[in-house]
Amino acid sequence: MKYLAGGPWVVMAAIFACALGTVGCGEKTDPPGDGGGEVAEVDLDGSSLYQAQCAMCHGVTGDGNGIVVMDRPARSFKKGAFSFGNTPEALFRTISNGIGGTPMPGFKEVLSEAQCRILADYVIELGPEPITVQPGQSEYRVVDKPLVIRGGLPPIADGMAPVTRGLLVGGADGLTFEYNTKPLVLLGVRQGGFVDRKDWGGRGGAELQPLGVVSHLVDGGGSSFMWAIFVASNTADPWMPWMANLGATTVSDGIAWVEYKWTGTDVNGSAGLPPQIRESAQAITVAGWPGYRRTFEAPGDSAFGFMQLAQLHVSKVTVVAVGKAGRLLRRNGDDALPTYFLEHTATSDNNVSTLWVDTLYGLKPTEENLRGLKELVQ
Repeated sequence: MKYLAGGPWVVMAAIFACALGTVGCGEKTDPPGDGGGEVAEVDLDGSSLYQAQCAMCHGVTGDGNGIVVMDRPARSFKKGAFSFGNTPEALFRTISNGIGGTPMPGFKEVLSEAQCRILADYVIELGPEPITVQPGQSEYRVVDKPLVIRGGLPPIADGMAPVTRGLLVGGADGLTFEYNTKPLVLLGVRQGGFVDRKDWGGRGGAELQPLGVVSHLVDGGGSSFMWAIFVASNTADPWMPWMANLGATTVSDGIAWVEYKWTGTDVNGSAGLPPQIRESAQAITVAGWPGYRRTFEAPGDSAFGFMQLAQLHVSKVTVVAVGKAGRLLRRNGDDALPTYFLEHTATSDNNVSTLWVDTLYGLKPTEENLRGLKELVQ
């Protein structure tokens, strides 16, 4: 299937940079999750790098008034406030990885590490006198690989209950995925800092304090189950809720995996239910739409033919487009800035089934904005 890994801001930045002779441009096809291309190593000072890569969105002087106008305004560096801190190391990570869920792309496929660090230093110079924030000893920050923390969590949204057994999975892309582990349910996604371990105080009785801002709630943040299984086609609703608890978490090759442990016993019609399943998640930009991708893996050649994410139930979504490569769905009830789901057709390799589900949001549902998404499912 076709996959757009970068989005318009990466493309525009690359075109602009090519015009200045700062990067090499070429055509490259990438599998899901990969992106970018290679560039020639060029020695540039911070000002030249900034004008080539950043000024279009953030403005020539760093005031946020660039020639590219976005739904979400670009940050003003003049004000000196940054999502993940104002230290050179924090800004280097942001420039390299981008900011998940926003049009801000990562530049690690466009610039070298040295260039990203030069650019980080220059961005700091554009603002007021920098104030280096020293986090408390209890604050955990994601640096170069995902971090996984378990503990009690405060309500993720107004009207929600605290979570006694919670799980936070923080990635280097700036997104934190927040789960209830009993039953195992993804509650929502945060953007920004990771977590302050307040549970270290009060003899362990305090809740973890997530530091990121909630950018997306899954089913309003109050789901009681995450999967449904196919029971029988001759019933009013062939999909039955299927419960799972947390089995384990692992971090391997820079990817954090959350493993499910099914509860209950098998039922008639669900003989194809895999004995276990695991998922990982990451920030993505697809056809210009920011969001996040959940990758599910399970043993078997057709494991996901018997399973469906509860949030994709027919009562919760409207089908926009269907093709060999998957389905494009719109969440019911959303108005000006709706949420779309790109459910890729499951694949199988070496007796392992893989399913990708992209959750995309932040743009207006114009025909132009939807054209790229519709093409991806054909």
